Amino acid sequence: MLPVLAAGLAIALASAFFLHGHFFNDDALITIRYSENLAAGHGLVYNPGERVLGTTTPFWALLLSLLAYVGLTLPTTATVLGILGFGWTAAVSVLLQRQRGATLVTQLAAAALVGTSPLLVRWAGSGMETSFYVASIASFLWLFQAERFRALGVVGGVMLLLRPDAGVFLFAGCVLGCWSARSMKPVLRVLPGFLIVTLPWFIGATLYYGSPLPNSGFAKRLQVADWGPFLTNFGRHVMPALALVPFALIGGAQRLRSPRAALPVAGLVLFVFGMHFGSLPGCAWYMPPAMFLVVLLAAEGAGSAAMALARDTSWTRSLASWAVLVGAALGHQHLPKSAQQAKRDQAGIERLHGAIGHKLKEIAPAGSSVAVDNIGYIGYRSGLRVVDIMGLVSPGIVEHLAAGDETYAIRTRRPEFLAIWVGRGATPRYTPDQAWLDENGYRPVFAIPVAPGATAAYTIFSRLD
Repeated sequence: MLPVLAAGLAIALASAFFLHGHFFNDDALITIRYSENLAAGHGLVYNPGERVLGTTTPFWALLLSLLAYVGLTLPTTATVLGILGFGWTAAVSVLLQRQRGATLVTQLAAAALVGTSPLLVRWAGSGMETSFYVASIASFLWLFQAERFRALGVVGGVMLLLRPDAGVFLFAGCVLGCWSARSMKPVLRVLPGFLIVTLPWFIGATLYYGSPLPNSGFAKRLQVADWGPFLTNFGRHVMPALALVPFALIGGAQRLRSPRAALPVAGLVLFVFGMHFGSLPGCAWYMPPAMFLVVLLAAEGAGSAAMALARDTSWTRSLASWAVLVGAALGHQHLPKSAQQAKRDQAGIERLHGAIGHKLKEIAPAGSSVAVDNIGYIGYRSGLRVVDIMGLVSPGIVEHLAAGDETYAIRTRRPEFLAIWVGRGATPRYTPDQAWLDENGYRPVFAIPVAPGATAAYTIFSRLD
């Protein structure tokens, strides 16, 4: 019953976390708008008529579109699916330990540490594909360890369509599987299931968009200056859970004893350095896969250390064993603080992005367009055609941003409305100067200060009377 209990407790904690703060990420609404447009018959697009693949998670988008087609409300559905995925991750973390012959204390440590990880809990209900993606990684590790290669191909295909960075885990699995078997047979057994899942998408996306590669992937690489590099931000997320690191090193050292067991370590290293040297920004929702592997390895290390210190007596009677387990759990002592921060973050999102979206819906004539950087809430709440000044979902913008022409989108598209930061953040880099705005008739019509009394404000400009 331990995997079932682990799933139940993880689901209960993630549900309570979400109900406390209702944290729902901006980017989740980008994919949801794609899904709702497909369900409504407009195609898998953000703006009807513009075939741009601006979501990096086609599997999540297609799944949500199917659920929207049968009448489910997508923001709520995405939250529920993410929380259920988190429960599955906790359960599979226990099964992983059981499968490799780990002791009960290690299984308990995996259930407890994975199920209470503040970063995993926060993103479980965020509406993003993140929690589902982490669940697929856990499933991939489980099937790889059991050498169930046919099923592994299907899960690997789903992983790749959930997030392109899954390629690093697939590569690590191929290398370690072939090394362990001293042949290419594992790859040949994986390939049919993988192609069954991925090939229809690659062919369909090439025909529909011109390429199966997400436009948003190229756009996000240009945001490193705004978000910061991946490795630096990953270090910032690890610091609050620093107590886990020594145990993760112990667990990692144990895993490196054989190629078949080394996938969590190889996957973690390749993921972190691949994201960093691939010039991906350190967005917070990119961190949970790596943190899951850190927590999983820490559970293994803590369980092993606790059993080693128990010596000949029961671990339940060993003070040293309890000290180890409590020490590992201290890595998650900031969970309440994380819940409060999520609540503050969501309040800020609703007060700024949410309110701007509602205001645009109220004042903008039907058929008008708005240029904006944070397109999730504003695009979804307003329902307007969006000119994405970062280039994720709008065609022909990324190339100009890469060439250094940062104001290209607004200058050439001249939308009826602009929703931009004034006096704060990165948006001013993407906005023409005041003289151009004046010349083209843009004037501020609504503004929300970033904080009471602050001069920086999220501002709507209009060129309509």
